[in-house]
Amino acid sequence: MKGLLVVVAAACMCGGCADSSRSARTSGPSADTTAPLQVELRCGADGSTFLSSDTVQAQADGVHIDVVNEYDEPVSVEGFDAEPGRTTWVMTRPPGGIELVCWPFSLHSSGEEPPRSVLTVVDPQGLYVEATVPCEPSGITVTEWQGKLVDPGPPRLDVARDLIDGTPVGRRSSGTAGIPSSQDGRS
Repeated sequence: MKGLLVVVAAACMCGGCADSSRSARTSGPSADTTAPLQVELRCGADGSTFLSSDTVQAQADGVHIDVVNEYDEPVSVEGFDAEPGRTTWVMTRPPGGIELVCWPFSLHSSGEEPPRSVLTVVDPQGLYVEATVPCEPSGITVTEWQGKLVDPGPPRLDVARDLIDGTPVGRRSSGTAGIPSSQDGRS
């Protein structure tokens, strides 16, 4: 298990600076098509974390994980909380390794994390789309708001009437834009 952790960690570190193409092992037609579409993560009352498979296929809506919490209290798993019993989650994670841990609420303050299990997400259908820009960004500026936003107050009466009855501003039948004519019943 420790060897698998080292391999996954090394693959993640090396892949971080590479181009956006993913390895054939986790994405594309040569990825593991025998992996299940959903995996069970069992949070044992004895402190164990067990995965029904160490590999899962991504689906169009994400990675399906069925969490079975055998504790008498909620556990934290990958930023989610699972109540005792069975909970099914769909996580949005890219192909590659995910470290999963079942961490009971009562142990949060101890600082001692329970052992982790590594789940490898594969994407044989090529569903995952990289959300990064393929080139170095340059000349991009970020606008920051300075000062307070000012409330301009209520709209002018003619604008309010137009908004209420759906008439585009300035499109009334009167000769003067925004001033109602006597023909439409207003004065």
